[in-house]
Amino acid sequence: MKSFGRELNKELIELAKHGDGRALEAIYNHYVNDSYQLAYKFVYEPSLAEDITQEAFIKVINNVHHYQFNGSFSGWIRRIVVNESINRVKHEKRLEVIFSLGGEDVDNMELFKSNWLSECRDLEWLLKQLPLMHRTVLVLHEIEGYKHREIAEMLDRTESFSKMTLLRAFKQLKEISSQQEVSYALNR
Repeated sequence: MKSFGRELNKELIELAKHGDGRALEAIYNHYVNDSYQLAYKFVYEPSLAEDITQEAFIKVINNVHHYQFNGSFSGWIRRIVVNESINRVKHEKRLEVIFSLGGEDVDNMELFKSNWLSECRDLEWLLKQLPLMHRTVLVLHEIEGYKHREIAEMLDRTESFSKMTLLRAFKQLKEISSQQEVSYALNR
């Protein structure tokens, strides 16, 4: 299930656009948990996810008057949180750049058709094992629903980079999951 599924009424957003403190507080209270969870999916560090959430809401408060009701308000906030997460990760210089595309077939999507991921025992643990760039692309594409073109723009990379990174993330998840299952079977 995607986060930010709940919309606020237009009147509350209009009040916030005009600087109403109670309306801004209501918006914060309504979206803060979803925002934190989204930021946490990128960094898996509670204090950093809190910082990202705080910075994102400062931007929301400072820019809500620019919101024009083109698209959902929750989508607008989600985009701010995603951008702040990516900017923070870039700032922390923790993104791993993968230049070697080394003969992997981008069009081979067999990994996406299998059920191996649904059988994993601890998906959050698995995601934490991924390099940050792999996890970032996976979260953006598979959880948040962004297209490769959009991800490429956000990360200042190419669309094929996004596709290749996602493919590698799935391959790595499958390998780690297989190792996890063998370990689980041996310890029974």
